[in-house]
Amino acid sequence: MLIIENNSTDAAYHFALEEVLVRHIRSTEPVLMLWQTEKTVMLGNNQVADAEVDIDFAINNGIEVVRRSSGGGAIFTDLETVLYTMIEPLEIEAKEHRERTAAKIIGALNQMGVPAVREGRNDIRLAGKKI
Repeated sequence: MLIIENNSTDAAYHFALEEVLVRHIRSTEPVLMLWQTEKTVMLGNNQVADAEVDIDFAINNGIEVVRRSSGGGAIFTDLETVLYTMIEPLEIEAKEHRERTAAKIIGALNQMGVPAVREGRNDIRLAGKKI
């Protein structure tokens, strides 16, 4: 596994790095990045920003608003949030990628004594709450 370490807390930087890794670095092994952001709202690629975010509030409170290339709903992240990016080699199907990634994360959490489980299509939950 290739592990990418950096100290940036800029979500746009991480999304750009993901794009470079996917398009230009054809790894034959999985790539893992753990990262954090300053106060940020991340929008899915199909969301309308004005419908999801109070833009004036975000500006007045130093909250960055960025769009990710994947779908999904809007999420708020900050330095208290740990995010991950897992990029699998191209021959891996998306469904298999989600299942393998979730299994690895759940396994690691369980080894640390955190009783996480997989529920739904992509959710990892702890005590009924999505993590």
